[in-house]
Amino acid sequence: MRKIKVIIVFITLVLLLSVRSFALPSISSVNGTIENGQTITITGSGFGSSTGAVPNQYDFFDDASIDTDDWDVSYMTPTTNGQRHARSTRCISGDFNDNWKVAVDSRVDSNVGYGDKLYVSWWQKCGDSWDWNDAAWNNYKIIRNSERPSSADEGCEFLLNELGGMKIYNNSGDAGTLVGLGVSLEDIQIVDSWVHHEMVIKCPSTNNASTDQEVYWAYDGTVVTCLDGTEGLTWWSKDDSSHGDNVANNMANIVPKVIGGHYSTGTPVNNSNVYVDDFYVTSSWKRVTIGSNTSGYGNEVQTVTSWSDTEIQITVYSGAFNDLSGEEICVFDADNNVATYTIGSTSTSVKLSNITATNITFS
Repeated sequence: MRKIKVIIVFITLVLLLSVRSFALPSISSVNGTIENGQTITITGSGFGSSTGAVPNQYDFFDDASIDTDDWDVSYMTPTTNGQRHARSTRCISGDFNDNWKVAVDSRVDSNVGYGDKLYVSWWQKCGDSWDWNDAAWNNYKIIRNSERPSSADEGCEFLLNELGGMKIYNNSGDAGTLVGLGVSLEDIQIVDSWVHHEMVIKCPSTNNASTDQEVYWAYDGTVVTCLDGTEGLTWWSKDDSSHGDNVANNMANIVPKVIGGHYSTGTPVNNSNVYVDDFYVTSSWKRVTIGSNTSGYGNEVQTVTSWSDTEIQITVYSGAFNDLSGEEICVFDADNNVATYTIGSTSTSVKLSNITATNITFS
């Protein structure tokens, strides 16, 4: 019996030490008025350092003009029509009635390098009579990252298109490899509905790495695995100074360059307007969201103004919520573990991310 007790005690100690070593995020209190535009302080532990926590870019597109230092939006203009919620004054919109038109093309350099992480969020809507069966949309790209390589060993392109997949162009030039995701745009980008898109990305640790890159995509809170490192697909580097690519690291700037793109011949018969709003990108997985989903996905992304291991300050963005009582404040750490706090109560919880080398699921 003594040996059994020793083994049990030893296992217990190992488990305790393992749990502590994770330093999971935990929220102990939230101070301030939790209303749109107000600054609140989230206190707790295990949030991690400030590196990458403050967004590189968060644009609500509320101004009458677009900052051309940040965006290449040749086909998009601010509009007061089709807003996502009553609090929004503008979004941006454009008519995709011609070939090779794109919605928004970011010029902001995310300064990513090998092994770095990114989180990207935006909202997108297609016009009220959009028809996905129209042949003109047979190569519509809901998202396109980086430029397509023009020769071998020159990069990759991530896109989500009508094929329901993500195409990776690597050392075979334009041939590419389609990773099927089991979803179709017509089921995701519902006509005349705002859809929240999010991407959680981990760059490969080295050039030509084929086992440690990760890309996850969420639409309205549903998470889909794009790459988890098990596919054996090589993610090549790219040295290209266009659009703010990070030449210093010889790594493609994989912030979504194009959100919405008409890459096919033919003119759509019906309404071809695309709307985009609330674009957010940060060079880590750290973030704060508020909403109904305890997973943290599909919620309103918050503006982080300061971050430390024990305290976070945000400017509250209530988005489509008129009343935030009972909603969840979700804090993600660098490994995508999330701590939640129910507004109006003292309840807190911590969830380990299920991201592993082979799988991702969120409940």
